[in-house]
Amino acid sequence: MPALATAFFVLLIAGAFVGAVYLFRMKGNAADAPSPLPEGGTRGVGVADALIPRTAIEDREAALYDVRDSLKVGVARRGVEDGKPYFEIVMNPPAIDRETHAYEAWIVRPVPYDYFSVGEMVTNDLGEFVVRWEGEKGTDVDEYTRVVVTLEAKDGNPDPGEQVIKGVFGAD
Repeated sequence: MPALATAFFVLLIAGAFVGAVYLFRMKGNAADAPSPLPEGGTRGVGVADALIPRTAIEDREAALYDVRDSLKVGVARRGVEDGKPYFEIVMNPPAIDRETHAYEAWIVRPVPYDYFSVGEMVTNDLGEFVVRWEGEKGTDVDEYTRVVVTLEAKDGNPDPGEQVIKGVFGAD
């Protein structure tokens, strides 16, 4: 009987551990928040607030940080224009081989967990990576408070790749 009770408790603890790891990876926690910007920590030039016009109602911003070195690499904005929600991102991440890889931006709702792609990023005239997404009129996406940019291999896999840039709306 004691062996059966021990086995039960071991399975219970293992199940709790697996559940906690799953929730940590899927929902995120305080460790997902960008760390403070190091001294002198903006990579590149040209990522300025003035690059994205402030004509929208209810603009909100998120600073974007490289997860590998915590340097600020850009800004994301969201808001509503003409009754339609939008997200837009301007950033200067590390250079990539554009033949084999791409940056893709994702918006995440922590609870209940959900995410969607706002698209593959392209470069503008200044060499910055940019993307803009517009939703349907009347759609509410306010609960999507996290931004994740992934490095995607151009292999046809639709799942998110390696998370390289993160930001949280309302964190600054």
